[in-house]
Amino acid sequence: MRYADNNEALGWPAEMELKVVAHPETLLELLWIRHHAIGGACPELPPAELPGDAVRAEEDTFRASGWATHWHRAVARACGQPDLADSDTQSFVTEVAHQHCIEIRGPVDDWARGLVNNIGAEVALAPDVKKAWERGLRCVIDVPLRGEFAERIGDGTLLVSTATRSNPSAYWRALAKFSHA
Repeated sequence: MRYADNNEALGWPAEMELKVVAHPETLLELLWIRHHAIGGACPELPPAELPGDAVRAEEDTFRASGWATHWHRAVARACGQPDLADSDTQSFVTEVAHQHCIEIRGPVDDWARGLVNNIGAEVALAPDVKKAWERGLRCVIDVPLRGEFAERIGDGTLLVSTATRSNPSAYWRALAKFSHA
C-alpha cells in the first residue's frame, strides 16, 4: 500500500510518499521456518505470532546465520531493493523445509489469510507519520511478531509487529522512536 493520493486531506506535503508493506510473503515464510525448524535465529526478534512455542532446536550457528542473512535481504526487498536475490532466499526456505519435513505453501498461506492489515493505522497518526517521514521514513513493514516491537532498519525503514501497528499508542511510540533516532 502506498500513501501518496490523499496527502492534502492528511496534512502531508504533496511530495510525501510512504510505502506500507503488511505481511510480505517471503518474511512470513522465513518466520515460519524460524518457528518450526531453526528456533533461536535472530534472538533480538520476538517469536512469530504462531500457535505453540518455537522449536528449541540445537543451536546450528551456520543455519541461524543463514536465516539472519536471508531475513535482512528479504526486509530490504520488501521496501524495494530488488537487487538482492530472492531466489537464494526461496532456495534456503525450501531446503530447510525439506530437511525438517515442514510444509510451507499451504500453512503459510492459511496463516497469512488470518492476519489483519490495519489499513487505517497511518491515517490515525497522520501528524506523527509526517514527522517520521520528515526524518527519513519511507517504508513501514508490518510482520506478525508477538507483542510490541519496532526496529529502525537503515535510514528509511521501520519494521514493526502487527500488534504495534494495530495499537495507536504503541505505533505512536514506534514512530516517535524512529523520529528521534
